[in-house]
This record gives sequence, structure tokens and C-alpha cells, in this order.
Amino acid sequence: MIKMAIFSLFLALTMGIFFLLFEGYTGYATTTVANDKITETNLSDMVDPKNEIFEPADETPIEIENDDETMVNESENISKEDLETDGPDAEELTWIRSDSLRVGKGPVLKHADGTSAVPFLYFGDYTFASTGMKIKAAFAKDTHNSHAIGRVDSLTAPNSLVITVPRGGDINNGPTEAGNHIYGNTYGDAHSLDGSFGAKGDFVTTDIYDLEVPSDRLNRPSVAGPGVLEKKYSMVEAPMFFYRIDPKTGFEEQRMVFFQQVKRNHTLYEVEVKIVQRFEKNGRVITEINYKNTGSKPISRFMGFAFKDFTLTKDFAEIRDDNGKKAGDFVPIRALGNNRGVYLQSGITVSRYNLFTNLPNGPSSWAGRSISKAHDQHKGYSNGLLGLGGGSRFPWYVGEGDVSHGTYISPDVPKGLKNSFSDMNDLGDAGLNLNAGSRLGGVRENERAWDSGFAMHTKVQTLDVEKSVIMHYASQIDIIGAKFAPAIELDQKGTEVMPDIIQNGAQNYRVTGTWYDFDSTRAELYYNIDTDDTHQGKLIKKLSQSEQSSKNGKPQEWSDSISIADLTDGLHYLRVWVKDSDGNLSEVAQTVINITAPPSIVPTIDILSPESSKTNPFNPTTNNLSLTGTWSDKDSQKIKSVTYKVDDENEEILFQDFENKSPGTIYFWELPALSINKFNDLNLHKVVLTITDYDNNSDSDTFFFQHQEGSYQLIAPHSIDFGTESTSDKSTRKIKPDISGSLQVHDFRSKNQSPLKVILSVDNFTHDLESERTLDHKFYWNNQPIEAKELLIGETQAASSEEWLTTTNLTDTIKNNIQLDFKNNHSTIAGTYTSTWTWKAVESL
Repeated sequence: MIKMAIFSLFLALTMGIFFLLFEGYTGYATTTVANDKITETNLSDMVDPKNEIFEPADETPIEIENDDETMVNESENISKEDLETDGPDAEELTWIRSDSLRVGKGPVLKHADGTSAVPFLYFGDYTFASTGMKIKAAFAKDTHNSHAIGRVDSLTAPNSLVITVPRGGDINNGPTEAGNHIYGNTYGDAHSLDGSFGAKGDFVTTDIYDLEVPSDRLNRPSVAGPGVLEKKYSMVEAPMFFYRIDPKTGFEEQRMVFFQQVKRNHTLYEVEVKIVQRFEKNGRVITEINYKNTGSKPISRFMGFAFKDFTLTKDFAEIRDDNGKKAGDFVPIRALGNNRGVYLQSGITVSRYNLFTNLPNGPSSWAGRSISKAHDQHKGYSNGLLGLGGGSRFPWYVGEGDVSHGTYISPDVPKGLKNSFSDMNDLGDAGLNLNAGSRLGGVRENERAWDSGFAMHTKVQTLDVEKSVIMHYASQIDIIGAKFAPAIELDQKGTEVMPDIIQNGAQNYRVTGTWYDFDSTRAELYYNIDTDDTHQGKLIKKLSQSEQSSKNGKPQEWSDSISIADLTDGLHYLRVWVKDSDGNLSEVAQTVINITAPPSIVPTIDILSPESSKTNPFNPTTNNLSLTGTWSDKDSQKIKSVTYKVDDENEEILFQDFENKSPGTIYFWELPALSINKFNDLNLHKVVLTITDYDNNSDSDTFFFQHQEGSYQLIAPHSIDFGTESTSDKSTRKIKPDISGSLQVHDFRSKNQSPLKVILSVDNFTHDLESERTLDHKFYWNNQPIEAKELLIGETQAASSEEWLTTTNLTDTIKNNIQLDFKNNHSTIAGTYTSTWTWKAVESL
């Protein structure tokens, strides 16, 4: 008798692995082409062959079987005005896709005593990332003990730490070299000696789970972490990992991309979450989270979340005091003051973690309360029986004040204090406007500590299809050694895109911020303008603090005015730093200001970003331009219009008949998504912005752009799902998959280069929990069985010498032609089976 079993056949695919050399950045594999034979060479950092936990890189050469019956030469070339949502992005080519985690090294920060500190960034657990753990292995179910829940590694956790090196030491010898030390800040990250792995309390998610399990209260939506197993509202599939060299700093930046999805009837709700982290030159890490609606309908009351679970560690264990007592968790979280963010430092003052929320696009709400885990899922509010009773769950939970052994039982907080917000409109600690050094939650200084966690989310909004919301925060780790360099924070955060606007004739520019120093009570504040040489600094003021404030590392407020009377019109770079009484220098903080001519009776308009000129035009990398700038008018109560015109096209209205609420004020404007699809060539183009008042006075500014030829980009479907099937030792029916996303090739080459071939290879279907278990399948193309290891899906046109971009869309081709059937073999058991599909675009001769 043949047993029948139910199988959830979910396909995880490897997206867009293609081979390129672009602007000096080399993809993790390169391709040599000769008579349709492709040799693959792995150029990524090799995994330590001694560590048997991690899979080695595959360097096996692949040959295409040249079988005419498997060759399909169907392609649909879309017009320039009809590009689909997976649009071209030449900048995307600078990112290198990797199937293994890695760590990115930041700047070497040298201290006055000869020691140095080096920050590193990565995703998930440093132990896993530093040994090159495969994404697939990190995404797998955690089975290291019988109590394990969720996935091996929290891949949506953007983490960082610092390794210190003594005088004469070598950072390249790693954290275990004699004299070197490693300092972490996350529970379960660089924490292995305490038996904690995977950074399970750090994760990024959304409230899309509320569409799957609606809360009983609209203002307290349900929230699920991305580590929930086998649920698409958690992750549709394993996330995609990328890295590249930041062209501005020269340091590595990293990116993790994943999708969350809910299907209701015939409606697909889907969010793409893209997490990027990068270094500033002073070692601070900037984290940017982009939540994009990639589904078919708007998502109302949308929120994007990020959660962190703090534990300060040293040398892979929680920091301990001289008596061996743990001193790195259950540490009070304190405010940096003026809504700048938070900090916490170990009980014996060994290390300190600072998280800054006052960046442009910073979190709308944030709170330092307690934590959940990436594998948890919570219905926001549940009514009790017959509508009586009930209650909220994380992060809306109300603390009960449950204390054991002197601390609150995790994840509890003081009675009545919310964990972390009362509802979606609660600002949390961001609404308390706490002074520097105050404990979060507004609690008394002698209140018992609770498990150190942090939550933040975006503004509540309707997220329309193809629209995004971005959340930024920054972090920095300070190590308190024998000679501690002072630390500085500058509140002014002007950038080249959004500088602080100063009218010509202004004599002074007021700056504010904080400083702290653990071993000096006296210091001096310096600045310079348009130079980064700290030997040419001008003294702003002398600083001082008490011995107690120094010991506690309490941020000290400072403010003063800097002379700008001699500055010319245009952008200027102001840098400030602190020098303590021992001669130690802080890192340098920077803001950008723009000196503008005073408003006149003739309105003025200026384009600030991106920078361009006729001799040095801007090089756009997508089919859209985003322009920003300023406008002003001295006397008009209303402005007639602001218009823009590309070359000799029709003039378009950007703004019309709008108020000048405070005449003489300088305002920002934005043209966020100017389509330049039709200018699909390599010629010089210009955009003219014009402002006109009701007296018909007007002013214009011109922006120049010109495409540059490049390489090619493959966009592959991000989800292929075969659903749930009953199988036996006989083949099932032929099944067409549910495909989300598109298959496109964007070709930025020129000068009549040869066509590109799009090739698909399909791996075996293996059980998600028991990799030795497999499920047999047969691949069909156009109803014909395919035996070849690799299938030619289609071919592009030869690259044009006139056009910047040629796009080939093969989405309908794969949707209409791909089918699979399945059957059991001797190793098949019930469960979810996954196959890796690799798409490649290669040049052919």
C-alpha cells in the first residue's frame, strides 16, 4: 500500500546571479564565454575550511548542454514608456550579491595611548558572519537544542561591534589575538561563551501580520517577527544579502532584502524591506530601513518596526564586575537629551552604546522598554470571553511590575509602564523630551532595572503601491580605556541635499550639541570650515564638567555661535571636535550650510541637489530624477507658479498659486520623481526650473544630466510557489507555479554588443529541516520534459549604440511555459521542500 502525504512545496530562488565588472567593483562571480561554455569562479572571501558547520564555496565548472530542443528564443522588448515596476537601476550594479554572510571593516580609530579601536558591521551574529555562514544555513530552523525556536540567525538584525588592539598589535589577527578585545552590544551576538547565539531579539519587521490575524483594536495592530517559521507574513523566502564599497568613505556597506506577504482572497499584500548599513568616516554606523509596498493594494495604517535587545559584552561573554557578577544586561537606558536618542553603559563602565534617533527620516516613535524575539507573533489586542476582559500584547503590553532577584522578570517592566507603546499614536520616550542622563520611561533613578530593549517605528500612514517609507538611525560604541578620547554630538545635521540655509549677510551661525569624557573634567571645543585638518581649528569655548558627571559619562550640553561673516555664497562644510586636558581629540562632527543671497522682490529658485553643470552633468542611474532646492520671495503674498521643462518638451507645473506665508523666508522644494524614460540615450539634457510671481517677475535655474553606458542588470522573480500537493510514488499533475515579481534584463551596454542569454538552473528539492530528504521532480517547458541541467529561457536584442537602456521582459515567457510535477522517493517524508533556482544573464559570442 502506497502512503499518501501532504507536502507544502515552496520554492526559494536565487535572484539575479549574473556576472559583471562595473565601475571597479567585481561581482562575486565572473564569466568567461567561449562557444557557450561558462566557467564560474568565486571571488568572494573564502569560508574557513576548518569550520565544518559552514558550507564551502562551490567552484565546480558548469557546461551548458547545447540541445536545440531546449533552446527557446522568445523575448518581448518593452517600450521606453512601458517599463514594469522592477525598473532599471544602474547603481544597483555596484552591489555584489553573496550567498554567504560577511563582516565589513570600518575606520581604524587611533587613541592617544597608542591603542586603536576598529568598528565592524554585519547582519545577525558576528560569530556566524565572520566565518562566512551561508544565508541558507542561517535561515534554517534552529535545532541546536530541544528548546530552540525560530531560525539559526536573525538575518534582519543590522549589528556592529568594536575590536580594540593594543599598541603594536594587529587587527588582522582578529579578536582572539593576545591583547585584542571584542566589545558587542546585542544579546546573542558575540555572546557565545554564555551560550547565546543568533541575535534573536534584534529584528526588523512590519505590522503586515495584522492583515493575517487582525487585532481587536485598530490602534494596536498585531505584530510578528521575521523569524516565524514557514509563514509568508514572516518572510516569503530566505533574504538576499549584498555588499559593496561605499564610494564616499571607501568602507564596506551591506544590505539585506526580504519580503513579507499576506494573501486575502485574490488580493496580494506584500512589503519589500531593504536594510542598508554603512560607516561614516568617524566610525559611526548609519542604518537605513526602506519599507516598500510591492503588493497589489495599498496598506492602511502601515508601520515599519525595528527592535533591539541590548546586552553589553566583552570577549564573547556578558561584561562582569570584579566579583564575576553580570553587569552588561538589565542596565538602565538613558536619554541623550533633546530627543537625540539613548545610551547605556555597563555597570562597571567598560563600554557604552549610543543610538541616535535625530537623523532626517528618524523614527516617529521610540521607547526603551523591553523586548520580544524574532520568532514571536502577537495579536495586538484580544477581547476576553463575551467581550469582557482581554488585553494587549507586545509591543502594547502593560507592565505588571513582576520582580524577582532584584530585577523585573523579562520581558516585564514597572507596573503601568507600556511595553513599548500604549497604541500606534503613542510616541513612547520620544514624547517625554527627557533631559540628558534621565532614565527612559520617566521612572525614578532608584527604580529597578529591566531587560534592556528598544523599539522604534515609522509614522502611521497609508502605504500606497510602489511607495516607500524610510527610517534612519545611527549607532556608535565607545570603549572606556585607560585614556578615553572625549565624545561629541552636533545637533545640526545639514547635508548637501538638505543643508542649513543661511542668508547672505548673517554674521554668526549657532551650533548646539553635547560632549562627555570619562577621565577629564576640562576640555576645549574647536571648529573649522571647509577643511578637515584638526591642526587648524579655532577655539569656540572652554568646557568643564563635574567629577561625578565624568564618572557617569553624562552628556553635557553646549551651545555657541560661530562667525560666518567672511563666507561666500554657496555650500560650506562646518566641522567641530573636542580636545580634552590630556590632549585627546574626539572624532569630528560635521554639518553643511548654504549661504544664499537675501530674498528680493524678484523671486529666486535654486537647484541644490544633485550637483551638476554643463561641463560636469549628473549621471542618472534610474529612469527617474529626484531634485531638491530652495526658493524665496521678499514681498509676494502668493506665488503664481513653479514650473519645470526638460529640453524642448512642454513646460509642466510643479506648484501653482501657493502662499508665501513668511515673505523673505527661504523654503525648500522637491521634485521627487521626474520621469526621464523618453530620454533614453547618451546625449546631454537639461531641466529648467522657473518661479514666477503675480507681478510676472521670474527666475530660473538649470540642471544638466547625461546617461553613461555601463553593464547589464538581471531582475528575477522574488517568489515562486508551487503550493501544497498530495504526492505518491507516481507523478502528480503538472503544476504551474505562482510567480511574484518579474524576469527582466536591463542592458546599459552600447555600441552594438552581442545579445545576452538568460539561463535557468534548478537544484534538487530538499526538506527544509532534514536536508538528506528529497522530493523528485520533473521540469517541463512548453509542455515538453526538460532533461538539461540548464535551460535557455530567452535572448535579448543586441545592445544599441544610440540608446542608454534596452529592456527585455521575459516574465510572461516563464509564466506561460514553466511546469513541474513531483513524486516521492525512498527518502521523502511530509514537510516543506525547497529548491534553489539560479538565473544568469551571460554574454554570448
